[in-house]
Amino acid sequence: MRWRMARWHNGAYATGKSVADKWTFASPEVRCPFGPGNLLSLLREGGFARDDIAVHHVNAGMGVKGLIAIARKQ
Repeated sequence: MRWRMARWHNGAYATGKSVADKWTFASPEVRCPFGPGNLLSLLREGGFARDDIAVHHVNAGMGVKGLIAIARKQ
C-alpha cells in the first residue's frame, strides 16, 4: 500500500498496543503503545479536528501490526 500525503497533511506511525504489550525487550516505563483511540485522542489534543484525522491499521512486517494516522490541519 502506498501513502501519499499532500503538503498540508501530517502523518504518524505507532506500533499497535496489542503487539508492543508482548515485547519483553522494552519495559512499560520506556514504551508508550497506542490503540486507535489513544492515537486519535493525542491528535485531537494537538489541535486537529476529528473530521480531519484518519487512523488506519497496517501490517509493518515481521508480525508487527501498527497504526498510521494522517491528519490535516485547516
